[in-house]
Parts: sequence; structure tokens; C-alpha cells
Amino acid sequence: SDLKKIIEEVLNLVRASVPKNIKITTDLSAGCGTVLVDATQIHQVLMNLCTNAAHAMTPEGGDLFIGLKEVELDAAKVKKFNNINPGVYANITVGDTGIGMDKQTMQRIFEPFFTKKEVGVGSGLGLAVVHGIINSYRGVITVDSAPGKGTIFEIYLPRFSDAKEIEISEEFLKTGMEHIMFVDDEEEVTFIGKKMLESLGYSVTIRTDGYKAFQEFKEHPGEYDLLVTDQVMPGLLGTNLAAKFRQLNPKLKVIIITGAKESINEKIIEDYKIDELLLKPLKISEFSKVIRKVLDEKEKNN
Repeated sequence: SDLKKIIEEVLNLVRASVPKNIKITTDLSAGCGTVLVDATQIHQVLMNLCTNAAHAMTPEGGDLFIGLKEVELDAAKVKKFNNINPGVYANITVGDTGIGMDKQTMQRIFEPFFTKKEVGVGSGLGLAVVHGIINSYRGVITVDSAPGKGTIFEIYLPRFSDAKEIEISEEFLKTGMEHIMFVDDEEEVTFIGKKMLESLGYSVTIRTDGYKAFQEFKEHPGEYDLLVTDQVMPGLLGTNLAAKFRQLNPKLKVIIITGAKESINEKIIEDYKIDELLLKPLKISEFSKVIRKVLDEKEKNN
């Protein structure tokens, strides 16, 4: 996708929707090469960041800056980011002169459903979805802010100059073709989970309700290889759901995901024969490894 074009489309919408006392400046470099992304998703990411920036500058007004340039990240630079490889990246900057945020908020800003309305972060899921989308492209998003000093978001997306590089980056993620049922009562978590899993080659069925998931599973219990479920959901714990599923398919593998570590302990994991436990927010590199490990054990046992 042509990032410059996507940013220009977003700018047209932003200019039309932000108050007149917000001044928009840009510095967009044309030669950022090809980035393998879904234009609609990147559009969504940038609209989200620009809307948050505008909120943070309302009603006082201020400056909104959007930049695009190419950067080379060497081994030393990628160390400070999680799970990305050295190479050439397209770097998008969205900065504002709004109210900013403190360190505690900054550390939690990408967690699903962490809401800090007064910091102008809009809905609680916005930035978690943004984070999930950028992660799914093996990119990274960072935030730098201080109260009263505004906020700068930096996005780094890997630039692919030829097919060889694409192959190299694919190797780092464990892929597969099995069928996975993904259950979480938060719609946005299932959205991100589905995107991640599909990008790894799996076929995925998502449900936001444990009972509906079970009804679906009951139709074809033998078609599923793995259940990935949230532990804490209204009316039904993930472990109970796993037990119900296993009555119909005893060989089913189960990964529990949770945002609250205290919602599950070693004894529960053992009693319910849970194969793996993962903490939210999900990172694609770790998620892909754990899924492969669990499914490969299933193969061995067969």
C-alpha cells in the first residue's frame, strides 16, 4: 500500500472534522516504498490517532503534526522494541500539543479497555485495536508524552523491497492451517485475535458468548483442533467452557487467555488440563509460537 496516499486521504477527513483552532502540519516523504498492509486498517489506525489528538486539544486548540519518512533500524535500535527485526521501516508520526499523559497512563495506553477519557483517548478499545493491527503487520507503535507537553505516537512498519525479505519475516512466525475456535466476550479482542490467526494461516471461528460458542461447536465437534478462550466471561469461565467442549471432543487442545492473572492458578490449569495460559494483550510472535507448540503436541499424541 502507498502510505502517503492513505495519509492524505485521512488528512482530508481530519481537516473537515477538527475544530478550526487546531492547526495541521505535515511532512510526508514520497519514497517510502511498499508496505504490505491493508489500506482500510491503516486508515482506521490513523483516524483513531488523529481523533485522539484532536480530543486532547479540545477546547483550547493546538498543533497536530503528521509525518512520514523512511528509517533504518539496526540491531541496537530494535532492541528497545519487542519482536521486530532490523531493517528498513516506514515511520509514521502523529503528534499533538494537547494535555498529554503521565507515565502510568502511558504504560497502559495500549491495553484493551483501559480508558482515560480525560486524556482524550476516546473509547477504551481504540488504542488496543491500533496496537493489535500494527503488531499483526510485524510493526511497532510507541508513545511519548508528559502532562501538559502533548503526545507523540510513532508507528514503524516493515518495508518490503523484494519477495525475499517477505519470506524471511514469515519464518519468524509459526504458521499453520488448523481450525481454531476463539472465544472472548470483548468484541475487539476477538477481532484482533481473528486477524492475527488468519494472518498465520489458520481458519478461525469467533464467538463473543460462551454459550453460543458451545452451540456452534456442538454442530461439528470433530472439526476443531484448538479452543482459545478468555477465562473471565459473563456467566461462564473459560475453564468450564473447555470442559464442556472436551466432553464432545476429548482430544481438543485448549489455550486460556486472560487479562487478570489472579483469575486462574496452577491448580485450575492442572485440574482442567489446560495446555497453555497466555496473558493479554496478545503479542503475535508469542501467540504464534504457543499455538504451534500446543498443536504439534496434538499431532505427536495422535
